[in-house]
Amino acid sequence: MGGVIGLTVRLPDGREYRMERWTNILPSIIYTPQFWNGDADVWKETLTHWETEIAKKGRGKTIISSWKMYQHPYLAPSEYGILVIDYKTMTIVSAQGYLSVNTIMPVEPGFQELKKAGLIGAKSKLPGNARVDYEVQLHEIKKAKWTVYKLHECDLREAKRLIERLGFTLSAHEEKLWEQRMKR
Repeated sequence: MGGVIGLTVRLPDGREYRMERWTNILPSIIYTPQFWNGDADVWKETLTHWETEIAKKGRGKTIISSWKMYQHPYLAPSEYGILVIDYKTMTIVSAQGYLSVNTIMPVEPGFQELKKAGLIGAKSKLPGNARVDYEVQLHEIKKAKWTVYKLHECDLREAKRLIERLGFTLSAHEEKLWEQRMKR
């Protein structure tokens, strides 16, 4: 399953990439040792392609390409919510319903690579008396370099507050997009 998500990446030098992206690209970036070890180069191909498309189409225009990029180059939630990756403060704000940012199942691509890198922690506790086969148990990803705020996809007010606290400034149009989304 997939859809689009509001995604913002702020690099260590402060450059920001505000975009709406197809969700399917996220596991191949998030579930890597490079990402969890704070290597911003893991985004290089994705961000270069985004900037190329923006240069061709213009900021604020609908972008549709083979990479499934969609319309808004804004810091605002989209269909699946919002994910902000901030290398400047080493903070992740996740209010989205697609990807469990800091947990992974053994059957998912990236699990073995993360395990070999020593980044897989304890199994997550399951709610109540739930029993699950090994293959679907969640494991914590060790996030020593990152502070992760993992919110429900509907908890957009808290996500917005955290994002602003990190020093991101929203344009008037972005404020409007947030308000529209929070009314749903």
